Amino acid sequence: MKDINTELFFRYWNKKFGLQTFSQIKSMKKSDTLFILGTGSSILDLSFEQFLKISKHDSLGLNFFLLHEFVPNFISLELSDNPIKKSNLYKNLSLISLRKNQLKNSRFIIRDVTIENLLTKKYEDYIPKVFLKKTTLFSRFNLFGRNEKIFDLYLKIIILFKFDKLHYSLLSKRSSVISCIDFAKKLGYRKIVLMGIDLSNCDYFYDQKDNYKKRFPLAFPEKLQSGKVHATHDESINFATTQFIIRQFNKKIFLDKKIEIFVGTKKSALYPDLKLFDWNS
Repeated sequence: MKDINTELFFRYWNKKFGLQTFSQIKSMKKSDTLFILGTGSSILDLSFEQFLKISKHDSLGLNFFLLHEFVPNFISLELSDNPIKKSNLYKNLSLISLRKNQLKNSRFIIRDVTIENLLTKKYEDYIPKVFLKKTTLFSRFNLFGRNEKIFDLYLKIIILFKFDKLHYSLLSKRSSVISCIDFAKKLGYRKIVLMGIDLSNCDYFYDQKDNYKKRFPLAFPEKLQSGKVHATHDESINFATTQFIIRQFNKKIFLDKKIEIFVGTKKSALYPDLKLFDWNS
């Protein structure tokens, strides 16, 4: 019941205070394919022709993809009380301000917002007022389960009570990309292509070339990940890796809806679990 009340509250808030409603962002959908653009180093492998292909479809940039020259339709950010994440969020705000002319046609998705954040209007600290009417706020719907058996049971309950259909609550577990995949499902995309979601390493595209830091020195992020593989791909940290959760989504949620998830490169740790996107299709 709490989740239903949260849904109603967010629906009311987005409409009442002139933010973008779910219906409004869904009406802007122009393709059946959504490219989710992460910050992995494989982004640098994309050719001009491939970005041209992406531009003909809808796209969503995750967090510091904002550093990249390509401008997505959607920008996904998250509220957090984690000191480093909060610092990086303010840097994202700086990037939005610096690139406001380029981002004038983009829409902003702010995830992990709480009712308290709404009542205190905390989200206004992160989005310039000029963009507020282009922003939609979403709450977080945590996927619980300390092992595979409990997680599987919890996911079945969510599907049974249709909590996965709540418009303003994005399913979430460990990785930002999970919420973005749920966002894509809610908007009705049939193909979801993951770009720069490498996970096999902790290399970011903006660390590989000096020009990104030179262009935006004050908005350059602190590194959140270290080690040989991304933390969300490390089973020793948590059984629920990004790969595991996407696999469960494919089995339990997406199969009957004919939704397909692809990766854009073989460098992703999600390949060959996920099929490689056919750039010639």
